[in-house]
Amino acid sequence: MRFPLPIMVRAAACCLLASASGLNADPLTVRPATAQGADAKTLVIYSQTHTPYSLADDLAALRLELRRVVSRVETVAATQADSNKIAGADYVVVFNPQPYPGLSDDLLRSLAQTVKPVLWVGYGAEELGRQPEFSGSFDVVSFASPHAATTVNYQGRDWKQPFAFWMPVRLAATNSGQVIMSVPVTGTNNDTTLYPVSWKNGHVTFFSALPTATVTSPLFCDLLLDFYGVTNAGDAEICVRIDGYHCHQDHLEFRHLVDYMHEQGLPFTVGVIPAFWNPDTKKVEELDTQPEFVAALRYAQQNGGSLILEGYADARQAPTGQDEEFWDAAQDRPYADDSPEYVRERVQQAVREMLGKGLFPVGWETPFNSASRTGYAEIAAHFSTGVERTQLSDSTALENFAGPAVTADDFGRIIVPENLGTVNGDKGALVQLRDTSDLLTQLRGTVSTMTFPAYLTEDKLKQAVGLLEHYKKPFVDLAAGDNWVQLPDVIVLTGNAQRTVTLVNAKITWKAFDRAGNQLAVEADDKPVSGEQVFHRRGKGDYEVFEINEANP
Repeated sequence: MRFPLPIMVRAAACCLLASASGLNADPLTVRPATAQGADAKTLVIYSQTHTPYSLADDLAALRLELRRVVSRVETVAATQADSNKIAGADYVVVFNPQPYPGLSDDLLRSLAQTVKPVLWVGYGAEELGRQPEFSGSFDVVSFASPHAATTVNYQGRDWKQPFAFWMPVRLAATNSGQVIMSVPVTGTNNDTTLYPVSWKNGHVTFFSALPTATVTSPLFCDLLLDFYGVTNAGDAEICVRIDGYHCHQDHLEFRHLVDYMHEQGLPFTVGVIPAFWNPDTKKVEELDTQPEFVAALRYAQQNGGSLILEGYADARQAPTGQDEEFWDAAQDRPYADDSPEYVRERVQQAVREMLGKGLFPVGWETPFNSASRTGYAEIAAHFSTGVERTQLSDSTALENFAGPAVTADDFGRIIVPENLGTVNGDKGALVQLRDTSDLLTQLRGTVSTMTFPAYLTEDKLKQAVGLLEHYKKPFVDLAAGDNWVQLPDVIVLTGNAQRTVTLVNAKITWKAFDRAGNQLAVEADDKPVSGEQVFHRRGKGDYEVFEINEANP
């Protein structure tokens, strides 16, 4: 059994909106839409969902990559795809993560003859190459190259980007197609040959590699912008996340981290664990018993910090022996008693405790980046925004995904990817931070997110942030973006986000707060309202709160 939480039931709901801070900061870039609009449909036709010898769902990773651009993504197995489904789509993506996909002649003919943009990802391009429309245009080796690609030529320059699995291709001399990416391979005579890894023939863009197999896939995701005809991807951005802050951390040292970021004029996020299991007292220490912790969080919020919840409690030393809050790490599977009710209770308790102290969470970070589909679905019902890596399936938590840009997961959450890794204080972590930043900050519309443990010192933060400032990219102010948090009686909105709620005989009280949590104004409506109500910002203060007192049915 998990240690219990107090259950709180209230008849009030809150709606919060935050304006951009006064720092030199940018709100999170909004995902661009396709050239055919945000309502365009992307049909993903897949032959498999996994790569060989992997438990991770690579189809789920591909969906995360595709959703960096706004469209309606629908997936269908290749055995169920036909010309009617293709005709009903605006964009078609064919995904073959395993060799010899064996697609039907009817499907191949429909793909060759359609006028819709088609993106072919992975193995099997030779099957489409045998259609009359592509006959003799290219020759694909039907197995992955034994040489891992460490350098890829793209957009006229060489990138240090590994492709673990890629299929060598030779284009015919008469091929009028466009080479998009190529891999240089040095032969035994030290001669170098460029093998296309991505090229375009007519309406089909080919990508003969597995971007999902490398965990991150920046170049593939950049290619997607051209496939979708995006022209407004925006500049690259940087996000700094101070992680794992709880009541047993050094609060004075944490304030030094906040002071440094504020003095630099840089916004940041703080992953907050509001409760902590104390092994000495055998009790859960909540915010009500930790005034110094609460004061430090309000100090961070007031000085450019966007607070995100990192679960409810640090339970690693709880008597249950749990290592992770929403995943059985010892067995690498969902907990035997995994349930929506358990997740719901902890999420709601965490949000209520924060709001009760004038602390306004604007996003969520799944503890250890691990949760079941049940847990993610429940989290997504409460939070629109996650700052994290995303677990791909219930088969394992050992493989997760973080792309190069903001995306949306299968549950509708906006995901700010944690893709720069964790700065743990050693030189190797800084080298990795530099190498990954060198790549991501040079691509369109990326968000590079660094994790900095709250227990590290200010001098370590200065090293890491100083490295990131070198790229001269804006730092993300998450609270200025479009986020919502929704409980049965609480809704949190920031930026331009809004939520529609159906009410029954409800009275509404509006309040405005600044980032320090000080109340600036209050107005109460006397007349109750019913039906659909849209809550949006009235334009005063940093947070606007709508308390909704609904009559009992």
